[in-house]
Amino acid sequence: MKMRLMILAVLVVFFMCGAIRSRAGAEEPTERIRAMLEEIMTIQTDPQLEGSEHREERRAAIKQIIGENIDFDAMAQIALDKQWRNLSLAQRNEFKQIFRDLFQDSYSRLVLNFIKREKVLYPKEDVRRDSATVSTVIVRANDEITVDYSLSKRATDWLVDDVKVDGVSIAGNYRNAFDRVIKKESFEALLNRMRLQQKAIAKSP
Repeated sequence: MKMRLMILAVLVVFFMCGAIRSRAGAEEPTERIRAMLEEIMTIQTDPQLEGSEHREERRAAIKQIIGENIDFDAMAQIALDKQWRNLSLAQRNEFKQIFRDLFQDSYSRLVLNFIKREKVLYPKEDVRRDSATVSTVIVRANDEITVDYSLSKRATDWLVDDVKVDGVSIAGNYRNAFDRVIKKESFEALLNRMRLQQKAIAKSP
């Protein structure tokens, strides 16, 4: 339970506060997730990338993999929920770009800190036309963490638009956090916070 809460908390806190591949064709949802996780774990255990001196190289490679596999535009819209309808085109475009930058940065740091060489089970795949859910279980010595990936088909590729840790949605956590700020202050206040965090990560190594 502690690990599950930490994963969700780290993502929201990172966000609110402060290896190139080629594919010959579309992969099925489970194969897409399996390939993504295998690539990440390979980077994390590469002897040539071990040690703190190579941490930024590992993070950059992981960030690229995340960028190739997540539909940030869809996740951004899910995270804003009903507020999305009230935004202008310019506001939507800016929000999507900042959301992508912040999520990609925070998720890559999370993976860097928590995922090494793991035993991952793939017990279930549920495909319904252009949407799918891939259930995985991370098996550790004294714990099992259920992680479900929601995917949508975009052209010929399956992309992730939400991740649930033991049934708790990351996009849903963002939605709750964003909604609180918007209701207490305004959308512009939320966007200002995100702009500041975007500038902060741009300055960090």
